[in-house]
Amino acid sequence: MPAPLFSHRRMHARGGFEQESFLNDAWGGLVDLVCLGFLVWIATGIYMWCRHDFGEDWP
Repeated sequence: MPAPLFSHRRMHARGGFEQESFLNDAWGGLVDLVCLGFLVWIATGIYMWCRHDFGEDWP
């Protein structure tokens, strides 16, 4: 298994979904919010790209 994927799984498991602690739960929630933010960022980028007018002055 590649190291980055393994590290991400360990961080998220440590993030509160396997253990009982407020800080671990907060870390898991923060990871989920960042993931949601990335998805919204990607979706709005695709939306803006689709609405862009590629006219004659496009480089």
